Amino acid sequence: MLRPLLCIGACLWSLPGWGGVLAEGRSSVTHDATIEAGGRMYTIYRGQEACAKSPSITQLEVDPDEIRVRVGDAWQPDQLVVRAFDAQNRFVPGAPLVVSLYEDPELVDTRGAESKVRGIKAGSLRLMVHGYCSGVPGLAEATVEIPFIVVE
Repeated sequence: MLRPLLCIGACLWSLPGWGGVLAEGRSSVTHDATIEAGGRMYTIYRGQEACAKSPSITQLEVDPDEIRVRVGDAWQPDQLVVRAFDAQNRFVPGAPLVVSLYEDPELVDTRGAESKVRGIKAGSLRLMVHGYCSGVPGLAEATVEIPFIVVE
C-alpha cells in the first residue's frame, strides 16, 4: 500500500492521502534544459513574488515520461526536463513548480535535505509535477503524474 509522506519542518511520519514534496523549483529555461530544484525555494520568502511574476501555467511536458531507479541508486528532481506553457501555448521559462512523490517507505528512502530518492525495494510509485502557484486564487495550474519505478 502506498503511504504518502507528510513533512512538517522535517519528515516525521507517513499518513494516507498526503504526497511528500521532494523539491520546489523552476521549469526548464530552454526546451531541453533540466530544471532548477531544491528544498523550499519559494515557501519561506519568495512564493508570492514568484507567482506574481509568472503567467498561469496550463500545460506541462515532462521528460522523461517515466523514472526508473535501481535498488541502491539515487535520483534527484533536477534530472527532469519540465517545459511549461501558458494558455496561448507559449513556452514559459523558469515557471515556479513543485515535484512530489506519493511515497512508500518500503520502496524508497526520501530522508535527507538533498531531495534525493533512493531505491530500496522493487516496485512502482507516482511522481507528480505541478505549478507552484496552483493554490493561488484565479490561477489554474497544470499537473502531470508519471510512473516512478524502482527496479532490481
